[in-house]
Amino acid sequence: MIPPPAITVAQAHASAISPELQTAVAKRIGVDGGIAIVLRSDGKGVRIDRIGTTHAPKVDENTRFEIGEVSEAITGTLLADEVRRNELRVDEPLSQVTTTSSTDVRLPARYAGALTLSALATHRSGLPRIPLREARQPYDAYDRAALVALVNGAAFAAQPGSRYAPSNVDYALLGMLLADRAGTSYAQLAANRIFTPVEMKGALADGLGDDTLVRSYGIDGTVAEPWRWRAFTPEGGVRASGLDLVKFANLLFSDDQGPLERDVREAATPIADAGPDTGIGLGWLTDRASGVVYASGSTHGSVAFVGVSKQHRESLVILANVGLGFAGGSFDDLGIRILAQ
Repeated sequence: MIPPPAITVAQAHASAISPELQTAVAKRIGVDGGIAIVLRSDGKGVRIDRIGTTHAPKVDENTRFEIGEVSEAITGTLLADEVRRNELRVDEPLSQVTTTSSTDVRLPARYAGALTLSALATHRSGLPRIPLREARQPYDAYDRAALVALVNGAAFAAQPGSRYAPSNVDYALLGMLLADRAGTSYAQLAANRIFTPVEMKGALADGLGDDTLVRSYGIDGTVAEPWRWRAFTPEGGVRASGLDLVKFANLLFSDDQGPLERDVREAATPIADAGPDTGIGLGWLTDRASGVVYASGSTHGSVAFVGVSKQHRESLVILANVGLGFAGGSFDDLGIRILAQ
């Protein structure tokens, strides 16, 4: 792809959102030390608001945050990339993928034949969720072998492809399969095919703890240690700055018709339902009423929203260093509202 154009960062007086919406964001980060950064871009420039409480750390467009399940949009785009390269098919069942990759996944034929890559990407796998029993480090025990054992021993909640039921196992397994097919690690795959071409200089996907992140807090005000996602990195373990995510989101309305731009647009195209008013593609959701395309996520100490209005040709990123409730809470409603205006 052609290197992305430089994005001009506006001065502090150029607000990204209205005072009313700044107040709405602030109400969700009321913990002492909490801060949210809001970035809004038309593809050429970016306006920034910093909405903080007492003792909030200094953040800017290059500050790295945990982004949680926004990582699924990265993984979904990597799936679209491998499909474009004819490395696999989006409707390829695991019974075929695992015979040509280095994984040890072994499922009963009635599941392996029906469980396709698109079923994983649209959360129609039938695989159960891992209960997040504690906030401190829920994924640290899951290396590759543990993930494979989990999948091989899973009791399917539904026949693959039959219904939408998000599972945190879906994208962990999908990312592992994609990396295996490419013959590399997930971290290197994401870096080679997305982070480096898009110049997402702060983005990392190694699944380890990260002491370069902004200081973060749980909703109870205690300091939150960054999660070590290990094998679940393709599900939620990417860390990135606001500017990184703006560059990635802007590909959805870029005038460039390069392969990576096409991959992101393909990944964002809904191919199934994720509720009565929401479509789902490969890691991206679409609010049908407004047409806003988005991805969101949360960890013990962070909440992230990345959205795009292709109609208005603008992107929006909201990152906060306070977890909005364990495995709950989001900026989805505010983000969609801002972009739909």
